[in-house]
Amino acid sequence: MLYTSTVIMPYYFIRGAMQFGAVYHDPCLGSTGTDGAASLRRPDIRFAATYNPTVYHPAFEGLNEDRWWITRPPLRFSALNTSRAHGPISREGMIRAADFRWIDIEPRAGEFKGPLKVMVKNPGPTSRARMCAMNRAGGPIAYSDSVQLIPAQWTGPITFDMDTGSRAVRFRIVFPDVETGVLISGILFGDDPLHWPWAQKADVTVAWKDAGLDPVTLSFDPARLLPPPLNRRRITVLNDEGSSVLLKIDNDSGL
Repeated sequence: MLYTSTVIMPYYFIRGAMQFGAVYHDPCLGSTGTDGAASLRRPDIRFAATYNPTVYHPAFEGLNEDRWWITRPPLRFSALNTSRAHGPISREGMIRAADFRWIDIEPRAGEFKGPLKVMVKNPGPTSRARMCAMNRAGGPIAYSDSVQLIPAQWTGPITFDMDTGSRAVRFRIVFPDVETGVLISGILFGDDPLHWPWAQKADVTVAWKDAGLDPVTLSFDPARLLPPPLNRRRITVLNDEGSSVLLKIDNDSGL
C-alpha cells in the first residue's frame, strides 16, 4: 500500500492496514532518485492512501505537511519569516459553505446524469442553496435555477434536478450571503455511492467570499493523486469519506 502523507499513514496503520505492508512516497521529492523510482515501479503496489483534493490547496505545492497551516503575522520583520495565508480547504472532510460565494462542478469525462446531489451537514437553522446550470460560453442557462431548502439539524443530501439536456457543461452551487453553518461533505451525480465526482473526473472550483483570494480549482481525476508510473494504471476509488482517499491500483502485469 502506497502512502503520500505521514499524517494519513499512521491513521491507516492503527486501523489494520499494517498487514498490507507500506511504501511511502514524499510528493515534495517527486519520483526522482533510484530508491524512489524503483519503489513506485513495484508491481505489488495494489492500494494507495492520499489526501482528498478538498484538503490540498495549490499554495501547498512543494511544501511539507507541517507548513500547510495559516500563521500569524510576524511580530517583527525578518527575511527568513514567511507568513502563510492558506490552510486546508476542508476540515475533517467537510467544507464550510460560509467561506465561499459559489462552488462550480465541471465534468471532464464520463456521463453526468442527474440529479446533482450535495451532501451536507447543517447543525444550525434552516438554510438554502441554489443551483444554476452553465453553458459552454460560461453563462447561465435560462430557467435552470433550482433552489432547495436545507432543513435545520439535517445531515444528508440535497438534490437538484438537471433538466438542461446537453447544453450544460458546468453547474454552480450558490449559498446565502448571510452566515451559515452548513458543511459540505460531497458533491456527486446520480446514484454514485462515493462522495465526490470521480467517475466524471470533474474539476470543482471554489470562489472565496474574501475578495483578496483567487478561486481554487480541485481535480477529482484519480490519476492526478498518484505519481508516475502508478498514475498510468487503472485506478478505482474505494472510499473518499473524509480527508483521505483510498484507492485500488490494478496491476497490468497480472501478478
